[in-house]
Amino acid sequence: MGINLSFIKTGLQNEESEIQTLELELTKIQAEQNSLPTLISEVKALLKVEQQVAQEEADGIATRESSQDKVLSGIRSTLLMYKERLGLSLQQNRDNGSLAVGFRHINEEHPEQQFIVTVRILEDNLFQVLSCEPKLDALQDLVDTLNADNDFATFIRNIRKAFVNSIKS
Repeated sequence: MGINLSFIKTGLQNEESEIQTLELELTKIQAEQNSLPTLISEVKALLKVEQQVAQEEADGIATRESSQDKVLSGIRSTLLMYKERLGLSLQQNRDNGSLAVGFRHINEEHPEQQFIVTVRILEDNLFQVLSCEPKLDALQDLVDTLNADNDFATFIRNIRKAFVNSIKS
């Protein structure tokens, strides 16, 4: 009986020790459980802020895209007007980085006759005319002016005027 009693005491002590360990774990779990609502609230608040930031960014992108679409639409309508009234056409050559600018409606006797100047920008940001059909006597002066003032729109207007003047001569 003495062996059984000592065996039972040891078993009880082990079980009491295990109960204490389990109670400690239960206390930790309950503490974590009690802190979960606060943690969940904090995560929800952070998520709400991130959603607001994402929405603001999306709204900003949509506004910028809308603005860009309006600008692009304006450019397209302007190009269409230039194409219809002045016979202006633009053709990019990706191989050599040039831009061919074509004009029609210059020669009243042959309004569909194409006048073309092909330009590219060199590494030093200077413009170079690769071709001009028909040839213009004042071409080099026009290119020099373009390289001096960097005003491509004025260059194109002056090229058109030079083509018109070449027909009159």
